Amino acid sequence: MNDNTSSGLTRLKPGDAASQARLQHIFRYAQVGRCVNGVAHDINNHLGAAMAYAELALMDAALTEDAQEQMENIIKAVDKCGKLVSTLTGIARPLVNNNNMIDVNGVIRGALMLRDYAFRAARIEVTTELAPNLPSPEADGPRLHLALLYILLNMEEHFHETQTQGGISIRSYHDGDGVYIEVKNSGGPVPEAARAPMFEPFTTSKEECNMGMGLFLARQMMQEQNGDLSYDPEHGFVLKIPVAGV
Repeated sequence: MNDNTSSGLTRLKPGDAASQARLQHIFRYAQVGRCVNGVAHDINNHLGAAMAYAELALMDAALTEDAQEQMENIIKAVDKCGKLVSTLTGIARPLVNNNNMIDVNGVIRGALMLRDYAFRAARIEVTTELAPNLPSPEADGPRLHLALLYILLNMEEHFHETQTQGGISIRSYHDGDGVYIEVKNSGGPVPEAARAPMFEPFTTSKEECNMGMGLFLARQMMQEQNGDLSYDPEHGFVLKIPVAGV
Protein backbone atom coordinates (compact mmCIF):
# COMPACT_ATOMS: atom_id res chain seq x y z
CA MET A 1 0.00 0.00 0.00
CA ASN A 2 1.08 3.59 -0.53
CA ASP A 3 1.97 5.57 2.59
CA ASN A 4 0.24 8.85 3.43
CA THR A 5 2.53 11.38 5.10
CA SER A 6 1.53 13.96 7.70
CA SER A 7 1.96 16.66 5.06
CA GLY A 8 -0.90 15.35 2.94
CA LEU A 9 1.48 13.88 0.38
CA THR A 10 1.61 10.22 -0.65
CA ARG A 11 4.81 8.19 -0.89
CA LEU A 12 4.42 5.68 -3.69
CA LYS A 13 5.81 2.17 -3.56
CA PRO A 14 6.64 1.12 -7.14
CA GLY A 15 5.89 -2.54 -6.29
CA ASP A 16 2.22 -2.16 -5.38
CA ALA A 17 -0.67 -2.46 -7.83
CA ALA A 18 -1.65 1.22 -7.89
CA SER A 19 1.89 2.35 -8.57
CA GLN A 20 2.34 -0.35 -11.23
CA ALA A 21 -0.70 1.03 -13.05
CA ARG A 22 0.83 4.49 -12.99
CA LEU A 23 4.14 3.15 -14.30
CA GLN A 24 2.42 1.37 -17.19
CA HIS A 25 0.62 4.58 -18.13
CA ILE A 26 3.88 6.55 -18.06
CA PHE A 27 5.74 3.83 -19.99
CA ARG A 28 3.22 4.15 -22.83
CA TYR A 29 3.89 7.89 -23.02
CA ALA A 30 7.64 7.24 -22.96
CA GLN A 31 7.41 4.95 -25.99
CA VAL A 32 5.40 7.57 -27.87
CA GLY A 33 8.09 10.09 -26.92
CA ARG A 34 10.75 7.91 -28.57
CA CYS A 35 9.04 8.58 -31.91
CA VAL A 36 9.28 12.36 -31.58
CA ASN A 37 12.65 12.92 -33.23
CA GLY A 38 11.90 10.80 -36.29
CA VAL A 39 8.46 12.32 -36.80
CA ALA A 40 9.82 15.82 -36.21
CA HIS A 41 12.39 15.32 -38.99
CA ASP A 42 9.63 14.57 -41.50
CA ILE A 43 7.47 17.43 -40.23
CA ASN A 44 10.36 19.87 -40.67
CA ASN A 45 10.82 18.72 -44.27
CA HIS A 46 7.16 19.35 -45.04
CA LEU A 47 7.24 22.71 -43.23
CA GLY A 48 10.32 23.72 -45.22
CA ALA A 49 8.52 22.93 -48.48
CA ALA A 50 5.43 24.86 -47.38
CA MET A 51 7.57 27.85 -46.41
CA ALA A 52 9.42 27.83 -49.74
CA TYR A 53 6.24 27.68 -51.79
CA ALA A 54 4.57 30.41 -49.72
CA GLU A 55 7.59 32.72 -50.05
CA LEU A 56 7.70 32.04 -53.79
CA ALA A 57 4.01 32.82 -54.15
CA LEU A 58 4.49 36.03 -52.16
CA MET A 59 6.89 37.27 -54.84
CA ASP A 60 4.09 37.23 -57.45
CA ALA A 61 3.41 40.86 -58.36
CA ALA A 62 -0.12 39.95 -59.44
CA LEU A 63 -1.19 39.02 -55.90
CA THR A 64 -4.05 41.04 -54.48
CA GLU A 65 -3.59 42.73 -51.11
CA ASP A 66 -5.81 40.13 -49.43
CA ALA A 67 -3.89 37.24 -51.00
CA GLN A 68 -0.60 38.79 -49.94
CA GLU A 69 -1.84 39.08 -46.35
CA GLN A 70 -2.97 35.44 -46.40
CA MET A 71 0.44 34.32 -47.65
CA GLU A 72 2.16 36.31 -44.92
CA ASN A 73 -0.11 34.63 -42.34
CA ILE A 74 0.82 31.21 -43.77
CA ILE A 75 4.51 32.04 -43.46
CA LYS A 76 4.05 33.16 -39.84
CA ALA A 77 2.13 29.97 -39.01
CA VAL A 78 4.75 27.74 -40.63
CA ASP A 79 7.51 29.60 -38.77
CA LYS A 80 5.71 29.10 -35.44
CA CYS A 81 5.22 25.40 -36.17
CA GLY A 82 8.93 25.09 -36.94
CA LYS A 83 9.84 26.69 -33.61
CA LEU A 84 7.45 24.36 -31.76
CA VAL A 85 8.96 21.29 -33.39
CA SER A 86 12.50 22.53 -32.72
CA THR A 87 11.71 23.19 -29.06
CA LEU A 88 10.10 19.78 -28.65
CA THR A 89 12.97 17.88 -30.24
CA GLY A 90 15.45 19.82 -28.13
CA ILE A 91 14.09 18.28 -24.93
CA ALA A 92 13.20 14.88 -26.44
CA ARG A 93 16.79 13.96 -27.32
CA PRO A 94 18.84 11.86 -24.86
CA LEU A 95 20.40 14.09 -22.22
CA VAL A 96 24.16 14.58 -22.54
CA ASN A 97 26.51 17.16 -21.09
CA ASN A 98 25.67 20.13 -23.26
CA ASN A 99 26.85 23.30 -21.56
CA ASN A 100 26.63 26.41 -23.71
CA MET A 101 25.87 30.09 -23.33
CA ILE A 102 22.09 30.17 -23.10
CA ASP A 103 19.33 32.74 -23.42
CA VAL A 104 17.36 32.26 -20.19
CA ASN A 105 14.35 34.25 -21.40
CA GLY A 106 14.40 32.20 -24.60
CA VAL A 107 14.21 28.99 -22.54
CA ILE A 108 11.22 30.40 -20.64
CA ARG A 109 9.41 31.36 -23.85
CA GLY A 110 10.13 27.92 -25.32
CA ALA A 111 8.67 26.09 -22.31
CA LEU A 112 5.57 28.29 -22.36
CA MET A 113 5.18 27.68 -26.10
CA LEU A 114 4.98 23.92 -25.47
CA ARG A 115 2.20 24.33 -22.90
CA ASP A 116 0.39 27.22 -24.59
CA TYR A 117 -2.54 25.19 -25.92
CA ALA A 118 -2.95 23.19 -22.68
CA PHE A 119 -2.93 26.36 -20.59
CA ARG A 120 -5.48 28.04 -22.84
CA ALA A 121 -7.71 24.95 -22.75
CA ALA A 122 -7.52 24.85 -18.94
CA ARG A 123 -7.98 28.64 -18.71
CA ILE A 124 -4.68 29.07 -16.92
CA GLU A 125 -3.56 32.66 -17.37
CA VAL A 126 0.20 33.14 -17.66
CA THR A 127 1.93 36.44 -16.93
CA THR A 128 5.63 37.07 -17.41
CA GLU A 129 8.07 39.67 -16.16
CA LEU A 130 11.30 38.90 -18.00
CA ALA A 131 14.24 41.18 -17.32
CA PRO A 132 15.91 42.51 -20.48
CA ASN A 133 19.66 42.24 -21.08
CA LEU A 134 20.19 39.28 -18.77
CA PRO A 135 23.69 37.78 -18.67
CA SER A 136 23.99 34.59 -20.73
CA PRO A 137 25.05 31.93 -18.23
CA GLU A 138 26.89 28.80 -19.30
CA ALA A 139 24.43 26.01 -18.61
CA ASP A 140 22.83 22.89 -20.03
CA GLY A 141 19.90 24.31 -22.00
CA PRO A 142 17.87 21.08 -22.39
CA ARG A 143 18.17 20.30 -18.66
CA LEU A 144 17.12 23.82 -17.69
CA HIS A 145 14.26 23.60 -20.16
CA LEU A 146 13.09 20.29 -18.67
CA ALA A 147 13.39 21.53 -15.09
CA LEU A 148 11.19 24.51 -15.90
CA LEU A 149 8.76 22.33 -17.84
CA TYR A 150 8.41 19.92 -14.90
CA ILE A 151 7.48 22.82 -12.63
CA LEU A 152 4.90 24.13 -15.11
CA LEU A 153 3.41 20.65 -15.51
CA ASN A 154 3.27 20.29 -11.72
CA MET A 155 1.21 23.47 -11.48
CA GLU A 156 -0.99 22.47 -14.41
CA GLU A 157 -1.70 19.13 -12.73
CA HIS A 158 -2.49 20.92 -9.46
CA PHE A 159 -5.19 23.02 -11.15
CA HIS A 160 -6.59 19.89 -12.79
CA GLU A 161 -6.63 17.86 -9.57
CA THR A 162 -8.25 20.61 -7.52
CA GLN A 163 -10.71 21.48 -10.29
CA THR A 164 -9.75 25.12 -9.97
CA GLN A 165 -8.72 27.85 -12.38
CA GLY A 166 -5.88 30.22 -11.72
CA GLY A 167 -2.78 31.84 -13.03
CA ILE A 168 0.95 31.30 -13.24
CA SER A 169 3.45 34.14 -13.04
CA ILE A 170 7.04 33.84 -14.22
CA ARG A 171 9.79 36.32 -13.47
CA SER A 172 13.45 36.37 -14.52
CA TYR A 173 16.18 38.57 -13.09
CA HIS A 174 19.90 38.80 -12.37
CA ASP A 175 21.16 39.11 -8.82
CA GLY A 176 24.76 38.70 -7.66
CA ASP A 177 26.32 35.55 -9.09
CA GLY A 178 23.17 34.09 -10.60
CA VAL A 179 20.29 34.44 -13.01
CA TYR A 180 16.99 33.50 -11.38
CA ILE A 181 13.63 32.26 -12.62
CA GLU A 182 10.67 32.51 -10.25
CA VAL A 183 7.54 30.48 -11.02
CA LYS A 184 4.49 31.03 -8.84
CA ASN A 185 0.86 30.00 -9.11
CA SER A 186 -2.17 31.84 -7.78
CA GLY A 187 -3.33 28.94 -5.62
CA GLY A 188 -1.57 30.10 -2.48
CA PRO A 189 1.62 28.79 -0.86
CA VAL A 190 2.45 25.12 -0.43
CA PRO A 191 1.75 24.05 3.20
CA GLU A 192 4.91 24.25 5.28
CA ALA A 193 4.84 20.54 6.17
CA ALA A 194 4.87 19.61 2.47
CA ARG A 195 7.73 21.84 1.32
CA ALA A 196 10.60 19.47 2.06
CA PRO A 197 8.88 16.15 1.18
CA MET A 198 7.63 17.42 -2.20
CA PHE A 199 11.21 17.30 -3.54
CA GLU A 200 11.58 13.63 -2.56
CA PRO A 201 11.17 10.97 -5.28
CA PHE A 202 7.90 9.01 -5.49
CA THR A 203 6.14 11.57 -3.31
CA THR A 204 3.01 13.18 -4.69
CA SER A 205 -0.28 14.82 -3.77
CA LYS A 206 -1.86 13.81 -7.07
CA GLU A 207 -3.75 10.82 -8.40
CA GLU A 208 -3.93 9.33 -11.90
CA CYS A 209 -0.54 8.68 -13.57
CA ASN A 210 1.63 11.01 -11.52
CA MET A 211 4.69 9.32 -9.99
CA GLY A 212 6.00 12.17 -7.84
CA MET A 213 9.25 12.54 -9.79
CA GLY A 214 8.93 15.94 -11.46
CA LEU A 215 10.15 18.24 -8.69
CA PHE A 216 12.80 15.75 -7.59
CA LEU A 217 14.23 15.55 -11.12
CA ALA A 218 13.94 19.31 -11.65
CA ARG A 219 16.06 19.99 -8.55
CA GLN A 220 18.53 17.27 -9.51
CA MET A 221 18.97 18.75 -12.99
CA MET A 222 19.63 22.19 -11.56
CA GLN A 223 22.12 20.90 -9.00
CA GLU A 224 23.97 18.91 -11.67
CA GLN A 225 24.96 22.24 -13.23
CA ASN A 226 25.86 23.94 -9.92
CA GLY A 227 22.49 25.67 -9.75
CA ASP A 228 19.56 24.96 -7.49
CA LEU A 229 15.79 24.74 -7.22
CA SER A 230 14.12 25.88 -4.03
CA TYR A 231 10.68 26.88 -2.86
CA ASP A 232 9.76 30.14 -1.17
CA PRO A 233 6.16 30.85 -0.09
CA GLU A 234 6.40 34.45 -1.28
CA HIS A 235 8.14 33.87 -4.63
CA GLY A 236 7.15 30.28 -5.49
CA PHE A 237 9.65 27.94 -7.12
CA VAL A 238 13.01 29.60 -7.64
CA LEU A 239 15.55 28.26 -10.13
CA LYS A 240 19.09 29.58 -9.83
CA ILE A 241 21.52 29.41 -12.76
CA PRO A 242 25.04 30.45 -11.71
CA VAL A 243 26.81 33.15 -13.73
CA ALA A 244 30.60 33.09 -13.65
CA GLY A 245 32.63 36.29 -13.64
CA VAL A 246 29.73 38.73 -13.43
